Amino acid sequence: FTVFAPRSGIALTRTAIPGSLVQGNHILTTIADLNVLWFQAKIFEKDLSLVSEGKEAEIQLTAFPDLIFPAKVDHIGEKVDPNTRTVHARLVFQNTKRKAKIDLFATALHPIK
Repeated sequence: FTVFAPRSGIALTRTAIPGSLVQGNHILTTIADLNVLWFQAKIFEKDLSLVSEGKEAEIQLTAFPDLIFPAKVDHIGEKVDPNTRTVHARLVFQNTKRKAKIDLFATALHPIK
């Protein structure tokens, strides 16, 4: 049988082996749309007053320091990490030229305007 994915994207994992027998609950592959990504940032406690949901930001990847991705702060967490004194935030950005990869290190920057 040919199995079609319910959506388009990039196959991140494949656990199925062509020609093998699989059960109905077996996950064959993990597919993701990598055009729009989330960046999980840590905001220092002293900088919280500078950040708010909906505010513009920029993402600078360590791997491509000359490439800046415009982003928006989508969510700011409710809890301060007691060890790092940071709050988690989620920034959303377009993955221009698909340069951003899962688990790459990056820095969130406040745009200068």
